[in-house]
Amino acid sequence: MNRFTKKAFDPLDEEEESLMESIANDEWQPVINFDYEKEKAEKAARNTLKKTKRMNLHQPKKDYNQVQFKAISNIMHEGYVSNYAIAY
Repeated sequence: MNRFTKKAFDPLDEEEESLMESIANDEWQPVINFDYEKEKAEKAARNTLKKTKRMNLHQPKKDYNQVQFKAISNIMHEGYVSNYAIAY
């Protein structure tokens, strides 16, 4: 029995449409050791986010100063918002 009567959104491509149909037709099986699989997926995600690359950019000093100012402004804004949230 199809438990989804209405699509939340249209699929982007054939692969996504196929996945949506397989879920709707209950073709998926639960994972036997869920906690292990969840930990493995989280570890993979963390390791993916850890990867960094060095980049050398040559840009005018004016552009560099603007980027630096924007970064500092964002840090100051985040600090203000978190202090405001703690105060109230």
